[in-house]
Amino acid sequence: GGWPAIMERNHQLVLRARDTVCEVLGISPPVPDSMISAMAAVELASSAKPSSQNVFERDSLMHSLLNEYGIQVQIFPWRHHDARYLRFSAALYNSEAEYVYLAEALKALV
Repeated sequence: GGWPAIMERNHQLVLRARDTVCEVLGISPPVPDSMISAMAAVELASSAKPSSQNVFERDSLMHSLLNEYGIQVQIFPWRHHDARYLRFSAALYNSEAEYVYLAEALKALV
């Protein structure tokens, strides 16, 4: 199917990943599916305020995900929202099981 098939596969995978993460965190998807390509972001709970407003300083949750679970995702503060966001993407080398693992790790850490 070439690039169109790859793009559709990644789009569908990241939607399932976003829905899995949102379900575990008890939040609603923040934007409609039509606004997602192969990358999604969700706001972390208000109880999970940024550990730092410095975007160059590693977030403590991001650090724990990497060190304790071997998961590399981006977590960044958005000081204008007084919140922090978890951002993840889908590519050909990712599987749905990896996002389930991410959701389980988030459940244990948040």
